[in-house]
Amino acid sequence: IIRKGKREFWQLNHELYQAFSGMDYVSLGALGNLLTMPSRMVRLGATGLRAGFSLYTNPVRDVGTYIMQANSSWPNPLKWLDGLKDVLQKNENYRQWQRGGGEIAQPLGLDKKSYRTVYGKLLEKTLKDKTINIVKHPVEALKDIFGIMEAPGRIAAMKAIMKKYPQGSDDAAIAGILEAADVTINFKRMGKYGSFLNGLIPFFNPAIQGIIKFGRTFKSHPGRSAMRASALTALSLSLWLAQKDDEWWQELPLWRKMIFWNFNIGSNDDPFVLSLPVSFEWGMIFGTLPVAYLDSKYREDPDIIRDALYFTADQFLPDFVPAVLKSSIEVKT
Repeated sequence: IIRKGKREFWQLNHELYQAFSGMDYVSLGALGNLLTMPSRMVRLGATGLRAGFSLYTNPVRDVGTYIMQANSSWPNPLKWLDGLKDVLQKNENYRQWQRGGGEIAQPLGLDKKSYRTVYGKLLEKTLKDKTINIVKHPVEALKDIFGIMEAPGRIAAMKAIMKKYPQGSDDAAIAGILEAADVTINFKRMGKYGSFLNGLIPFFNPAIQGIIKFGRTFKSHPGRSAMRASALTALSLSLWLAQKDDEWWQELPLWRKMIFWNFNIGSNDDPFVLSLPVSFEWGMIFGTLPVAYLDSKYREDPDIIRDALYFTADQFLPDFVPAVLKSSIEVKT
């Protein structure tokens, strides 16, 4: 620790030391890097460099999660859009979020190269600096473009919580950064062993942190959460009542009914279905699962709710097979 310009050494108990050690990138050595490479490639291809996910599916889903979990009194899409304005303008709100390590809490923020890139962006002052950083990290630059929609909800949550503290105070800054990281999924929230497993298994930590955040939100704010959840259920059931007898809706595959709200913007004879993603935990538990239950009763088909429950469990539970082994197992089976 550097205090008043002097270097000091502090002794910590074992548990606290492990917690501090887990705050930084976990290096697994040359063999570990080789074993984690397939997992990193899967994450990069599925999220970081996938335009459809990064620019549409994930932002729409994040808006729903932000509305359900934000600690502000009236979270709504307009506040999310205000956060998007901060991102596009790269104004002081955006820079404050960035200085607080906001980008590290995003899906691919824990890559070693991402740390270096964030440091580089914080030091950018001229067009030359920005150009050099892009040339040195072209993949990271592309991830930044596709990942631009991850930040608006986090910045909106940061701004809302900071209003509860004296303007410009350290308490406001700390509370804002913590709220921004935790409003949807805090991807850097993991322990020592979780960090190791997340390096081997794609999306291991997000699967765990999503359901934990859902539970923590309900435990901390049961009344507020119940009110927001009931509104979500009412909206989903209203949509089902309007669509349940439509042939196009009945022909949709289960996965599309479970993780999307679907709208026919074409005609009955020539349907064109627009699908809006719902948040995983809130949208499925309080939205599409109740719909599946009523649809099962309405059609007198118990397989509908059974399949929906299996699908939900499959979505919530993390995979326990490392990516480096999964392809070989799938080929043999």
